[in-house]
Amino acid sequence: TAPYYSRFVAYGICNLTLTCGFLRAMRCTEAISMQRRMWTALRIWLLMSTLVCACSISMWSVSCQYLDSSVGWLPPLVLLTALVAAPSARQRLHSSLNVVFVKKSEERAAAGVAGLVGSCTAKAALAQAAGRFRSVQLTALGFDDLSDNKPDPELFSRSSAESLHGCDAFV
Repeated sequence: TAPYYSRFVAYGICNLTLTCGFLRAMRCTEAISMQRRMWTALRIWLLMSTLVCACSISMWSVSCQYLDSSVGWLPPLVLLTALVAAPSARQRLHSSLNVVFVKKSEERAAAGVAGLVGSCTAKAALAQAAGRFRSVQLTALGFDDLSDNKPDPELFSRSSAESLHGCDAFV
């Protein structure tokens, strides 16, 4: 029971540290200083939690003479600690997730509109769009092609089949 109690107390101290850090961050009046304090509190909490996890695994493994099952928490904690400690890694992850969600959101919105106009389900409209989507290389367009917004059937002959999200812009 002693290792269990010490683990409970150690994690309690970690969580109290995080709570105090977040409360300190919430007192800030500027967003930048609030974010800086929040990330610092999170970084300290993750470092402390990783250390407590590693120590408790060692204590339990030695006292019970088998590897503690909480060893599974250690790799994610280390990875998350590294991610939180490196602002550039956080920004790259945030950008990647943002791109994924924006693309999905755009697909659903376009399919929903097509479904309303074409009286079919959004899923069916998206399937049809995937089969019909075409693009024209920018180098194949001239100034006259972009000078007005009148349909030009000749542009179809310059287009080629394309996957959804395979073109860079809509004109």
